[in-house]
Parts: sequence; C-alpha cells; structure tokens
Amino acid sequence: MSILAVVLALIGGLGALLSMLTGIICGIPAVILGLLACVLGFLAWKKTRKGVPAIFFGFIAVVLAVMLTVGSINSAKYQYDQVKAHPEKAPTLAQHLDDAQLQYGFIGLMMVSKNPEEDKAITEEVIALITGELPKTAAAEPAEPVAEAEF
Repeated sequence: MSILAVVLALIGGLGALLSMLTGIICGIPAVILGLLACVLGFLAWKKTRKGVPAIFFGFIAVVLAVMLTVGSINSAKYQYDQVKAHPEKAPTLAQHLDDAQLQYGFIGLMMVSKNPEEDKAITEEVIALITGELPKTAAAEPAEPVAEAEF
C-alpha cells in the first residue's frame, strides 16, 4: 500500500507541474492524487509504520498543485489584463478576449476561437506573451491620413 501511495504522489507531482500551463485541468486531479497518497500513507504507517515517504510526497504534491494552479490562473489573468490594455501585443487574441476562460490557465487563453487559422495565430501570440517576445502576427495597421490637396 505504501508503494502505491508513493506512485500516486509522484503522478500527482507530475500533474502539478502540468498545472502550470493548464490551470485546474491538471491541478484538481493532482490535488486529489496527493491527498489520496497521504491517506494511503497514513493507513500504511498505522498498519506497518512504513508510510512516511508516501505522506511526505503526497503532501508535497498537494502543496505544489495548489501553488502552481493558483500561479497559472494569476499569470493568465495578468496576461489577459495586459492584452486588454494593449491589444497590439496580441491582436488576434484581443479580438476574442471575451471568450477566455482563465481558470484553465494559459490553455484557457488559447481556446477562444473555433477557426484553425486563428487558433494557430493565437497559440503563437500566447507563447510570445509567455516568453516575453514580440508577437509574430502583425496588427492591423491604420491607413495613412490623406493630405488635403491645395488648390
């Protein structure tokens, strides 16, 4: 039972690492796996006094999952606010900001369009936002003002 608990805790830890990008999609299962590992570790410790690693790794998985999920949601919200304030940072994403689901982290910013071409551009823009680069998609440039002719 102790080995199973450690395996569950390690899978929960991997899910916690994935929750950096996916928010609650991987964060909630990671918390559940970590808690399950802690419970199984306590049961093994009570029965055979060998469940301490499972308790430790389960606790670490729960803490990591909660911290990284909340961090992912806050990072996505920050990028959402940045794009809302400065649409030129991600022009294609700015058109679909009303459809963003921030509880899913950065994946929630990418799942805003049903058009495959726009999906590709939005994914590139979100990756550029994460890495801090300039977007590769060009914003729609306003036309130059026409000078009035003198008569």
